[in-house]
Amino acid sequence: MSYLIGQAECPHGVLGRFITLIWTVYFKKLSLWTLSHTVLEDHSKVLEIGYGGGATIKRLVAYQKKLKIYGIDPSYNAYQRTLKNNKKAIKSKEVKLSIGKVEDLTYETMSFDTVFAIQTHIFWSNLSQGISEIYRVIRDGGQLIISCEISKIAYHQGQYADPSIFIELLETIGFKKVTVLKTPMWVYYCALK
Repeated sequence: MSYLIGQAECPHGVLGRFITLIWTVYFKKLSLWTLSHTVLEDHSKVLEIGYGGGATIKRLVAYQKKLKIYGIDPSYNAYQRTLKNNKKAIKSKEVKLSIGKVEDLTYETMSFDTVFAIQTHIFWSNLSQGISEIYRVIRDGGQLIISCEISKIAYHQGQYADPSIFIELLETIGFKKVTVLKTPMWVYYCALK
């Protein structure tokens, strides 16, 4: 079981290539639901933490809002899959990808309007440090969007299964206003800086 959880955290090898392909299909509805509740202004600078197979990045490109899209993921397999799925946007420099971890972002302070973490925060090695790094790279007035399956939060981060506890963490780090949306399956947080 720990091997499979490790693959979810950072897909690698043959199984990792397969997992990133599955994610593109499996998380489609969650990604679409998340994006449907998120306001993105034209020319915004956007960062996706944990881009997996690159499907959400592809959807952001399709919005044709002239977004500058960045992505970071710890998995080389995810990087390869996302390169393949977003060739044109990467070639046109609309999308820039990197390999790395949320706890150690290399981006400049206050450089993004929106940061997405869709079904990824449950795998970060240090949740508080990851959110603090995101807070650092978000511009004043910017937003952090986190969405996830409720059952996965209960499994991986049971202490944050209650949204009020997670909101408290976000506010402790400095986010000013947090909006929560829930369905029976998913939760969505929009935290404003």
